[in-house]
Amino acid sequence: MRLFLATIICILGFGRSIACTVPPVVGANRGTTGTICVGVADTLTNDTTGGIWVSGDTTIIRINRATGIFMPLRAGVDTIRYILSDTCGADTAVVVITVNPLPGVFISSSLSVGSYTTFSVASGTSVSLSGVAATRRGTTDTLNGVAVGNAILLLTSSAGCLMLDTIQVDSFPIVGPIIVPSSIHGCVGNSGTLIDSTRGGSWSTSTPAIVTVTATSGALRLLSPGIGIITYTYRGSTLNGWSAVRITVDQTPTAITGPSRFCVNDTMAYATDRYWSVFSSTRMGVNWTSSDTTVLKFLPGSGSLDSAVSLHYGSAVITATSQNTGCFVTMNVSIDTVPVIAPLTASPTTLCSGQSSIVHVNVPTGVWRVTNTSTGTVSPSGIFTGFAAGTDTVIYTITNTCGAFSQSIGFTINPIPSISVITGPTTIYTGTPVTLNNATPGGTWSSSNTAVATVGSTTGVVTPVSVGLTNISYTLSNSFGCSNFVTIPEEIRYPVGVLEVPNANGVKVYPVPCTESLNVTLPELTSNSVEELTVFDAYGRNAFHSFFNGANQTNNLFVLDVKDWATGVYVLELRNQGQVLKTMFVKQ
Repeated sequence: MRLFLATIICILGFGRSIACTVPPVVGANRGTTGTICVGVADTLTNDTTGGIWVSGDTTIIRINRATGIFMPLRAGVDTIRYILSDTCGADTAVVVITVNPLPGVFISSSLSVGSYTTFSVASGTSVSLSGVAATRRGTTDTLNGVAVGNAILLLTSSAGCLMLDTIQVDSFPIVGPIIVPSSIHGCVGNSGTLIDSTRGGSWSTSTPAIVTVTATSGALRLLSPGIGIITYTYRGSTLNGWSAVRITVDQTPTAITGPSRFCVNDTMAYATDRYWSVFSSTRMGVNWTSSDTTVLKFLPGSGSLDSAVSLHYGSAVITATSQNTGCFVTMNVSIDTVPVIAPLTASPTTLCSGQSSIVHVNVPTGVWRVTNTSTGTVSPSGIFTGFAAGTDTVIYTITNTCGAFSQSIGFTINPIPSISVITGPTTIYTGTPVTLNNATPGGTWSSSNTAVATVGSTTGVVTPVSVGLTNISYTLSNSFGCSNFVTIPEEIRYPVGVLEVPNANGVKVYPVPCTESLNVTLPELTSNSVEELTVFDAYGRNAFHSFFNGANQTNNLFVLDVKDWATGVYVLELRNQGQVLKTMFVKQ
């Protein structure tokens, strides 16, 4: 009964009661109300908006709760409800929908031109065929392939449900002929690559004991005598095309035995001139040939060398060819001579002990040695080094199957003069020259860095120029023109303990020496003056740098933290209005 008072009392929990309006009333459903086919989407609507749609069996029909759009999924009967509700109640409208199945079809196999296939449908299903690729045999369930392409099979069930099925009709691919390269002579051990004009297929063999082939590249190898069958298969969309080739594999003569190297004017014969044939199971002859008869020559029909023809230096390829199959084997042969080496050369051949000289040779495959290992040595590349006074001989030897040949060259190794060590201080302070000494007379002095210190070439007096490092050397030569030298390192430093230098007026530093901190008393600053303070170490490197402004300086004392500085002498420099003030201090 859908007639209610304008206002009703709805009794709620906890003893409370509220007034509510008339419960909702659902309008009529619109849309499909009877049957429908699987897969055919449709939409349900209701005269009253605001409700939701619910399927009784979502495996039969799936429906959108808000829009009413639904999709039949399988055959069956489903109840669809439209529900409208609020706080005072709900109302429902129901529609029952029957979902009919699609007409099924079964194609027994793929269809090719000139062949046929069968299909089956449910009783009561009507069948129609369109397209020129296939035809139907009367009213039977048989299709004939007549042309490459697609045919459309339309089926209509007794309930009016439709289904389309596409029948693909294909033909066998046309595969080009297999090309066997001329490099494959049909002899055991030969190889090559097969080619087909139809690209994209694969290679195979039904006789792997006779021939093998790589599936992707067509690389072929002949293994044993017999008939090899090679197939090239090209896969179409549904059918495969193929072509095949037969390759007759003949027995190859066995490997050639005998020496592969001779000497000029040698004459000898190969060990064999006939071979057993696995293919024919009988003896078969071989013909012998040489690629260069000016190097070596065979007697006709024999594996023996022609003694009337002398061997000549060089190389040749000898070939044994089967008289029956034409298959052949080869071997490289070299004809050597006794090695010939040009005279060895080197410059210089008179050396001082410790010096080296390169020995030159025209043939770079020999072995080096010296006759006197107590005076010199020679490297594998021919560099001779003398290390003691005396004479030595370098010998270079080449050996092959025909013998050995050597060349030699002599060397004289003169001694270097013996020289004492340099004595004297290794630390020198600026402004104080020192004299170095060497007990061996007749030498000359030199400095490696004259910007740091100079030295008198005959006196050994070192004059400091600036702080830094230099090496002082003493060199002595003998009557052979050989020299020897000794070296002493020198460090030039500022004098230790010097606290004041010119222009240091107004700058005081204390304590000296210092350990933790250094007090620096600066000259008085005017309000618009700026002082620049820089500290250098004994090597002239910047150790500290800062500016001081007279406008914000409360006193003229500055404390410099030096506890982490290296020990040594430092120079403090102050620049103020073009004037440079300097002083020194020591950090312990």
